[in-house]
Amino acid sequence: PPALGIEGKVVAVDGDHFELQDSSGKITVDIDYKEPVKITVGEKLRVYGNLDEDNLKEFDAYRIVRADGTVQNFVENTSDIGVVLQGF
Repeated sequence: PPALGIEGKVVAVDGDHFELQDSSGKITVDIDYKEPVKITVGEKLRVYGNLDEDNLKEFDAYRIVRADGTVQNFVENTSDIGVVLQGF
């Protein structure tokens, strides 16, 4: 499926999951990656990925973009999502 973009403020962190809040509410974001990813409460992020097929209250992250523009990908081959992300 096409990647979606969400953005908001990190309000909680628990291992490889964090909660992202915007004006519409909160969603749990899952980062399934081989190495730990440092996410900080209060940080503003833009997250690209998809809703989890088994749990529509969870968002599976493919990429995050931090407020300073730093990009971190969580897929080996970014061409899997590349064209879809160009519009964001």
